[in-house]
Amino acid sequence: MSEMDRIASKTHEIDPQSQVRQDLNAGLRFLHLMSMQTKLDFAALTSTLFALLEELVESGQLNANRFDERRSRLQEQEEARLKERPRAMGLFQALSNRLTEKMIDFTSTFL
Repeated sequence: MSEMDRIASKTHEIDPQSQVRQDLNAGLRFLHLMSMQTKLDFAALTSTLFALLEELVESGQLNANRFDERRSRLQEQEEARLKERPRAMGLFQALSNRLTEKMIDFTSTFL
């Protein structure tokens, strides 16, 4: 039996009452709560921004056509910037450059 077959044949059941499981459940609940709060905050911010824009356009303080042209131009610039400098890739490269040759052997540690 190969090493990979031996590892694959092992079953690892997590006790639902274990501290790790409880911590994981609490962490997942916290992340869910934070993501829902972020969605609500984003919805409030978006509605406030749109109400402000409508008010400025109706009062004549903002030219809707010029605003739309400016928004389109800035959006294109931002998309070009993101293509040139993707943040996730930059972070991955920075982290991978810091990795050392000594890596944790997870198969022997946890399996």
